Amino acid sequence: MDTKIKKSILGSTLMIGIVAAMMTAGTQSYFSDTETSGGNTFTAGTLNLQVGDDDPCTIHITIDNIAPGWSKSWLWKLENTGSLDGNLTVEFSDIINNDNGLTEPESAVDTTGGDDEGELGQYLIVKKFDMRSGPGTSPWTLTDINDNTFVCDYGFTLNEYGGRTFSTYWPYDGCGYCTLESGETQYCFLQLELPSDVGNIVQSDSVEFDITFSLEQVRSR
Repeated sequence: MDTKIKKSILGSTLMIGIVAAMMTAGTQSYFSDTETSGGNTFTAGTLNLQVGDDDPCTIHITIDNIAPGWSKSWLWKLENTGSLDGNLTVEFSDIINNDNGLTEPESAVDTTGGDDEGELGQYLIVKKFDMRSGPGTSPWTLTDINDNTFVCDYGFTLNEYGGRTFSTYWPYDGCGYCTLESGETQYCFLQLELPSDVGNIVQSDSVEFDITFSLEQVRSR
């Protein structure tokens, strides 16, 4: 056979083999497996502060028609019903003092008599203000507060609390947060007293203010 013909046949055979190999390579693939993960659910946590049974977070207090020697206590149950821990704060609104006119005895020691001119908040003493957990599994009661279970005679006047936010167990700022964990309950109590030696300057006076309880999510570090 002619040499040129042999070379032509050999070249054609080689080309066919290469093309066949390329076609085979094109149809091959590595082993693979794909899985779909289903049923994934991501739920945002909740943060909810409940004060007492009715869930009001702002308490309005009005004090009037009282006499020297008067005292009163308030107790609020604070519960974090959400799923996240929160930092608890208590804010006193500005104290509103009204004179409500002047009685004859009062006019001897007081020359004002209008709105925002009263002196009652200046003389009302905050005997007790604190936040604590209940004793074991038992809830605190007003009796616990009034029988001196809590010794918290700070001696500040109500006016000194006006417009301030308290974020600790104690009635001053700067010592860290009172953390209310999910499902945890704390009690906040307040006791006010009008000293027996206050005199006639507070006759007919009244005072009012709001206390607002707030819960802010604990930020992760």
